[in-house]
Amino acid sequence: MITLYWNNRGSYLLKRSRFTFIVLLSILFLCFSNCGSGRDRPNLGNGAPASLSVKPTTARLHPGESQHFIAQVSESAEANVVWNIAEGPAGGSIQSDGSYTAPGSAGTYHLIATLVSDPTQSVTATITVVPLAMAPRFAYAVNSISNDVSIYTVDPTTGLLTKVGSMAAGDQPYTVTADPSGRFVYAGNFGSNNISMYTVDAATGLLTSTGTVETGTGPYSIAVDPAGKYAYVANENSSPEVWIYKIDPTAGVLTPQGQVNAGTSAICVTVDPLGRFVYVANTSSNNISVYTLNAATGLLNPITEAAAGAGANSVAVHPAGRWAYVANYLSNDVWWYQVDPNTGALTKMGEIGAGEKPFSIAIDLSGKFAYVANSGSNDISMYRIDPESGALTALGTVGGEINRSEHWGPRSVSVDPSGKFVYVANLDSNNLSEYQINSDTGQLIPIGNIGAGTQTRAVRVIGGMR
Repeated sequence: MITLYWNNRGSYLLKRSRFTFIVLLSILFLCFSNCGSGRDRPNLGNGAPASLSVKPTTARLHPGESQHFIAQVSESAEANVVWNIAEGPAGGSIQSDGSYTAPGSAGTYHLIATLVSDPTQSVTATITVVPLAMAPRFAYAVNSISNDVSIYTVDPTTGLLTKVGSMAAGDQPYTVTADPSGRFVYAGNFGSNNISMYTVDAATGLLTSTGTVETGTGPYSIAVDPAGKYAYVANENSSPEVWIYKIDPTAGVLTPQGQVNAGTSAICVTVDPLGRFVYVANTSSNNISVYTLNAATGLLNPITEAAAGAGANSVAVHPAGRWAYVANYLSNDVWWYQVDPNTGALTKMGEIGAGEKPFSIAIDLSGKFAYVANSGSNDISMYRIDPESGALTALGTVGGEINRSEHWGPRSVSVDPSGKFVYVANLDSNNLSEYQINSDTGQLIPIGNIGAGTQTRAVRVIGGMR
């Protein structure tokens, strides 16, 4: 019986046990293979690692507009991610569900999604914030011998200027600027050491004087912060060099708020487009003074000084606030820097040649191109800006010795609010040169010249929404 049991029923039982054992081993092997090495890592089901993505990958928004972003793992359902903005609060705001709101300042910002289950996986969406469409409306140029401000209307289609009048300024106006809304214009008078203040007629562009305010000795440059609340004046022969003013929101009148030291011969002041930092070019000490801006008071906190080339004359900041550019009058070159997003400190990244005696630099609103007015070689240097590194690539020059009498001594270069046109104030030919920007190549196309007063030093264009 025992033998029969073993040979028949026993052999059957043994065979069934072997089958069950093999099945159990297979299940355990699959479990350990899948769970042991990738417990927290998403998987496609075929052994391939998951891929995190974000939609959309790019977005173009106006200030204050919103966009919903979705993070996915390998095209499956939404992933559990943590959202961050690389530029911090200055780059807008983001909710946990991926709802992004653009900041008030134009620029390029970066939204980062990081996978909660695997923080080594992250993906970035690039957001470009552009101003609401602006049309150039009026232009203003200061003339340091005729002591006045020339006033122009701007054809928004062609970019051509029509002179409609002039307004008296102080003694030797060297600089002109306007608030972001285009309601107020300010002229810095180098000879009388004060600032002429004006309101703008919204229909005609004509100016009405609202008086003058005292400043330091030799005001050479004026800048207004992006919020239109504060104005800053660089005085070449003062100590302290930089004077700070609060702007009356109704009348535009300036009220002194304080002063701060800069380097030697401060002749250019610039506020970064995000309203975080202020930079002053010191042409005799060959450096750039760096400050943080207190948005509540307008006061400046000195941070550091960055070395520049010989005769640092003009400083401009990229619309995204990531890079700064300095035109050096004596070393005939342009240096570019990376901007520390927390302190505003500048780290030099490179340099490139310019023309002879580069006096002024400006960047177009798209952040793709830069232009330098060379007062010695009577031309404009053109550059392409690398969107990843901020590096400059030369695109040649426009102007030069051909028809020099039409563009003699370019002193100031300005891009209009629409980003379509460039205007240059020519000191020795007493006029403005007009150019159209080729939006693909960055090349400047001459479209005309128009007379100004005597010894034209600076030009500024203001616009309106459309």
